[in-house]
Amino acid sequence: MRVSDELRKPQPGFDYDDCDVFKGDKVAHEVTWQGKSLDAFAGKVIRLEFQLHDADLYTFRAQ
Repeated sequence: MRVSDELRKPQPGFDYDDCDVFKGDKVAHEVTWQGKSLDAFAGKVIRLEFQLHDADLYTFRAQ
């Protein structure tokens, strides 16, 4: 997953290559980027862009 702004510009340190890989089957998993969370974007408009390989995404929730 990557984080981009409202114009779809990827945010430094939050691109696909920065995202910590997740493999598994969980209903509650916190996505991180080199250990960083989405806390830096509190109060800002962002887009979350998903990149999946041999997977299905049924739902997601951001808190």
